[in-house]
Amino acid sequence: MKPLKTLAAVALVGSLIVGCSTTDGGATVRNIDDTAGAGSASGAGSGSGSASAPANGGTVSAGDELFTPVSDVSSHAAIGEDIAAIKALLDVAKEGQPVDWAAVDTLFTEGEASLEGDGTPRSMATLVETDAAAVVVAEIDAAIAGSGDAAGLPDAERAQLVDKGMSVLLGLKVSNELAAANTKVAAGETDRESGAPHNVDEAWAFFTADGNGLASTATKRAADFDKDGQVTEPVLEALTAAQTAAIDGDAAAFATASADTQSALNHIFYLATFKYLDSADDPIARAEGQAFYWSIQPIVAAAAPDADAAIVAALASGDAATGRAALNQPAVLEALGLTADQAVSE
Repeated sequence: MKPLKTLAAVALVGSLIVGCSTTDGGATVRNIDDTAGAGSASGAGSGSGSASAPANGGTVSAGDELFTPVSDVSSHAAIGEDIAAIKALLDVAKEGQPVDWAAVDTLFTEGEASLEGDGTPRSMATLVETDAAAVVVAEIDAAIAGSGDAAGLPDAERAQLVDKGMSVLLGLKVSNELAAANTKVAAGETDRESGAPHNVDEAWAFFTADGNGLASTATKRAADFDKDGQVTEPVLEALTAAQTAAIDGDAAAFATASADTQSALNHIFYLATFKYLDSADDPIARAEGQAFYWSIQPIVAAAAPDADAAIVAALASGDAATGRAALNQPAVLEALGLTADQAVSE
């Protein structure tokens, strides 16, 4: 796989972690373990923040073991149907068959299953309207078209750039919804169906995406590194804490929970990048690692430019030892909000 251009030059760290902003607008990343109880699932059922059904009897989406929505986000979660359909189109590349790139492009850019409030389809290409997302969408568009940095790449590599790039967009969407919720908390907009709690529910819906979201990736990475209960669960627990804070209108607690969510999301992409750095003889796997790294690269580059350069080079060459050492630099882990216990070495 030829090296793709670095995303670091875009300097979009603030866009990536906007959901973690404090009340003065500054962006911070907090270690998940730094705030006792901030990500505790038990917080969802305490005080006025109890995640019960709306008082007016409105529709509420079904949740999971760790997160219970207080509003209807079924249409948002339906984006998972489009993701599954796109992946089905891409999967033929694994068998050496040509991908129907026109069909992939149509579904990626126009959407189908998930509807906006006005009834128009929500698409992956327009899921997040931030500068960071625009960079990722441009990379995905190039992979679909076989142009730019993806020119000349075989379908199997291009397919992985699209597939994993969609996971990056979902992560950005979670952060984007938390940023919207943060604004509403500050404005006192705590209605469960339209205020900050609803935005937190949307963040959960895009994270899980009806079984086709970033939560699935998190589960796989937990299995890869024997971290059962330590990858997917912190995201859901932090979202539960964010929902509770949104219901209560507690800005300080929301800022903590939002930052914890971002650190937990970073952990997923850290693990994915670490895994696929060890792909010297597999250009397809290196393409997976390159796309996963898009999520955290601006943060890494801002904290340790030398580490970013080493990781980018390693993803192109398959030099796992050098790339992994760079990813585990203390400055990188700190910037991602990860503890030493969350880091991996093999």
